[in-house]
Amino acid sequence: MRRFKITLRLVICFAITSLLMVALGAFCLLQMQAIRTQGEAVESGALPSIATADAIAIGLVKLRSETTRLIANADDPGAVINSKINVEQLRNEVEKGFSEYLARVQSGTEHDSIVALQDAYKAFMPGLQDQIALIEQNKLDEARMLANTMLSLQGDLMDMQVQLLRELNKQSASTAVEAASASYEQTRIIALSAIGLVLALTLLLAWRLSVSIIHPVLQALHIASTIADGDLSEHPIPDGKDETAQLLITLGRMRTNLHSTIDHIYAAAAQVSQSVQEMGSIAEASALNLQLQNNEIEQAAVAVNQMSQAAIEVAGNASNTVTESEASTRAAAQGQDKLSATILSIKELTENVLDSSHQAQGLAERTQSISSIL
Repeated sequence: MRRFKITLRLVICFAITSLLMVALGAFCLLQMQAIRTQGEAVESGALPSIATADAIAIGLVKLRSETTRLIANADDPGAVINSKINVEQLRNEVEKGFSEYLARVQSGTEHDSIVALQDAYKAFMPGLQDQIALIEQNKLDEARMLANTMLSLQGDLMDMQVQLLRELNKQSASTAVEAASASYEQTRIIALSAIGLVLALTLLLAWRLSVSIIHPVLQALHIASTIADGDLSEHPIPDGKDETAQLLITLGRMRTNLHSTIDHIYAAAAQVSQSVQEMGSIAEASALNLQLQNNEIEQAAVAVNQMSQAAIEVAGNASNTVTESEASTRAAAQGQDKLSATILSIKELTENVLDSSHQAQGLAERTQSISSIL
C-alpha cells in the first residue's frame, strides 16, 4: 500500500468498503426477493387452491343438503322450486370453482385429485336432477331410494375426494412454508456470515491503512528525535511513494545536509585554529625583531652620547688653546661656532634617537599584547 498516495489509498479502502456494503445489500435484497417469491407462490398457489377447494366443498355440501331438503319439502311446490333454483346456482358456482382450480393446477397428484372430485360431482349431478324430476312427478319413494343409494354413495365419494384434496393442499402449503422457513434460515445464516465477513474485511482494511500511515510517521518521529539529540547516524528508510515515504526521505536528506554542514564547520574551525597559531608565531617573531631593533637603537643612542661628551671635551681643549695661540683665535672661534652647531645637531639627533627608542619600545609592548591576546 506504500506505493500509493495516502489520498488514493483512502479512496481505494473506502471504495472497497462501499462495494462490500453494496454487495451485502444486493445479496440481502436478492434473498428477500427469493423469500417474497416463495410467499407469492404460497399466496398464488396453496392459499387460492385451499380457498377454491373449500368453496367447492361448501358448494357440494350445500348440494347434498338440497337433496335432503327436496325430500323433506316434497309436498311444497314452492320449496321444490326454490331448491331447484338453489341447485342451479350451486351447480354454476361449483363448476366455476372446478374451472378456476383446473386452470391453476396443470398436472400432478393435486390435478388428479381435483379431476377425480370433478368426476364424482359429474356423476352426482345427474342423480340430483333425476331426484328433482321424480319429486316433480310425485314419485317420492323412488326419489328417497335414489337419495339413499346413488346420491348418498356419490356424496360420500365427493366427501372423500374433498378430504384428499384438502390434505394435498395442506401438504402443499406446509411444503411451501417449510421451504420459505428454510430459505429464511439459510438467508439469515448467509447474511450474518456476510455481515461478519464484511466487518472483518473492513476492520482489516482499517488496520492495514492505519499501520501504513502510523508506522512511517513513528519512524519519522524517531529519526527527528535522534537528529534533535545530536545523533546523525544513518537510519534505514523503507521503500514507498506516499507522503510518509517522502517525509522520511526528506528527513534523511536533512540529516545528510546537517552532517555535511557540521563537517564543513569542523574543517573551518581547524583552519581558523591553524591560522591563529601561525599568526601567533608571526607576532612573536615580529616582537623579537622589534626588541632587537630597540636594543640597536639604544646602543646607537649610547654611542651618540659618547660622541657628544667627546665633542664637549674637544671644545674645552679648543677653548684652552685660544690663550696659547692668538693666530688661531679666529679659526678657533669659527671652529667653535661650527662645533656648537654640530653639538646642537648631535643633541637633536640624540633626542630623535631617544624618541624613536621610546616609540619602538611602545610598539614592542603592543606587539607582545597582541601576541598574548592571539
